[in-house]
Amino acid sequence: MEIEVTLDEAVGVRVLTVRKQRDLGTTGRKFAAKFVPFEIGFDQWGKPQTASVIESADAPLPGPRTPKVTGPKLSRHAKNALSIFDELFAAKAEVLAETSIAPRGVKGVKLDDWRARYYARFATETTDDPKEARNRREAKRKEFDRARDDLYAENILRANGVHAWRMGRTKPDA
Repeated sequence: MEIEVTLDEAVGVRVLTVRKQRDLGTTGRKFAAKFVPFEIGFDQWGKPQTASVIESADAPLPGPRTPKVTGPKLSRHAKNALSIFDELFAAKAEVLAETSIAPRGVKGVKLDDWRARYYARFATETTDDPKEARNRREAKRKEFDRARDDLYAENILRANGVHAWRMGRTKPDA
């Protein structure tokens, strides 16, 4: 079993989230708790030794986080990729089929279209050296992939391998 512990500063309690659990099917479940210190004895110099006990806390669990559109964690490339995504979304968004990943009615854009528009907007300088041209294309590919991954990590966008969509936009008219 793997449990992640975070501090919800708004409520002042620890949130324990089950990350891995094979047998019980409780992966993703959250619990509110507080750590209570207690003495377990004394060391060789007579100083008290303490440990913590986890007690259930009667506090509301934090709700889903609002996606961050801007902020200090987004790189310049991620901001550029998001801007291009929004342009493409306004022009070519389509309602996606409901899957275990894509919610019902969500609108998205094709990942290939998004990537192609990013490459076109931020094209690298041309060169006659084939090796240098290949290196520049690879650098641009990595730049886009990092920007895309940053947007996923910040819960701004999600994807299913073919399409990407903004988090929180689940209605076709959104």
